[in-house]
Amino acid sequence: MTARPRIFQIGFNRCGTTSLHAFFVKNGIPSIHWDRGRIGIAFWRRMAAREDPFLDYPNVVAFTDMMYIAERMIVEPYKHLDYILQFYPDGLFILNVRDREKWIASREHHVIPMQERYSAAFGIAPGDVVAYWREEWDRHLRYVQAMLGGSDRLLVFDIEKDDPNKLTDFLAPHFGPLDPPHYGWHHPRAEPQSYSIS
Repeated sequence: MTARPRIFQIGFNRCGTTSLHAFFVKNGIPSIHWDRGRIGIAFWRRMAAREDPFLDYPNVVAFTDMMYIAERMIVEPYKHLDYILQFYPDGLFILNVRDREKWIASREHHVIPMQERYSAAFGIAPGDVVAYWREEWDRHLRYVQAMLGGSDRLLVFDIEKDDPNKLTDFLAPHFGPLDPPHYGWHHPRAEPQSYSIS
């Protein structure tokens, strides 16, 4: 049997990442979500060494919410799609989206002080972070379309509008029949990260 492709969620956090992770797990697809920032740390180190960025997770098929958010450093693996594609050209990529302003509101109310951390990490004035997020959102969607637009390996999934069957139909050729009702809405409260990169 041909090895199953890896699945990468490449949209922003606060866009149903936990719901996607739960869907994978309930359908028997080995998945990892956030891992308290360790996915992002491992990605950063492997990329710096020009190595497979997911070498530290040999048994994982699906990756969701790969971010690392520290007080003065943020790692966002989904923004390095070009690097991921070097190692996983046959991967499956899910660009999870929602209404942009609702996404911003969700980030503003996150238990992790995301505005403060983006300000510190990128040298953005606190009052300019929301504007930066709007530009970042539009820029990232253009980037993904430039890299994978038109490919049958990309699914753009609107978590507020799309039927779960769109998700199962996308994965079925590689994973067989999946159960759409396993996709639901989850609202976990994330814990602040305390890891450092050295």
